[in-house]
Amino acid sequence: TYVNLGATAFGRITHLYVKEGDKVKKGEEVASIENVQQGANVEGQKASIAAAETDIAADVAAEKTQEANVEHAKADLEQKKLDYDRAKALYSGQIMAKQDYDAKKAAYDLAVATLAQSNAALAQAKAQTQSGRGHLNTQEATLRANIDLLGKTVAVAPFDGIVTNLPVREGETVVEGIQNAQGSTLMTLADMS
Repeated sequence: TYVNLGATAFGRITHLYVKEGDKVKKGEEVASIENVQQGANVEGQKASIAAAETDIAADVAAEKTQEANVEHAKADLEQKKLDYDRAKALYSGQIMAKQDYDAKKAAYDLAVATLAQSNAALAQAKAQTQSGRGHLNTQEATLRANIDLLGKTVAVAPFDGIVTNLPVREGETVVEGIQNAQGSTLMTLADMS
């Protein structure tokens, strides 16, 4: 049983950890290809995820602030409604001046509007948090893809065996491509058991 271990990424071979005739174990790293771009992509994506997590924490804090604003607006509306109801009774009993009654009604109407505005701001804050979580999911998926690309710059032995052919040298450029094509085969491993 043998396998031609092919390149899974384009680039210059930075390390060959084996030579012809060497025994290898399954999972052992046998070669690596330059990975500056792939490594930078992984690190950049991790930084983006950290920033997205910070943004979400800020969004959650904004939600809490808006929830407090809603509670404050509800309490204020309750007080303004009591004042307005008293003013209505006093005005209908002709004990309160129209100007004072109008002021209490205006304060009540303003409290109703303030509560509506606070509820809208809370809904907006919740939508912002949800959007941030969606962006974080996208960032995490991109990180998984970048980690996969970084992993393709390392060749590992698929089984225990012996290196029977090593047609490339460190410093040469390899390409991912068709099996057995020039520049795409790193080495041949054979299971001699």
